[in-house]
Amino acid sequence: MDVFHSVILKDVELTGRLYELGLIGGYVLASMQVMDGIDMAVNLGLPMFAKGKIDLLPERIKDRAEMAEIFKRTEEMGKKG
Repeated sequence: MDVFHSVILKDVELTGRLYELGLIGGYVLASMQVMDGIDMAVNLGLPMFAKGKIDLLPERIKDRAEMAEIFKRTEEMGKKG
């Protein structure tokens, strides 16, 4: 699976939502593309943060246990074929 997609899925699995700063940080760490991460942060992240479109901390859904169950069932289905 593509690094970008796996980072998105991990964010959603942990919080139930996409967390933009986590996406940028996770992508940089997983892909070792530091310059891409800096470029994303400067060109996308900072302007969005300045406009109030990105939060510093992730917003989490109330029922994360249900989200975890969805990911568990999906993983089991993938193992079956």
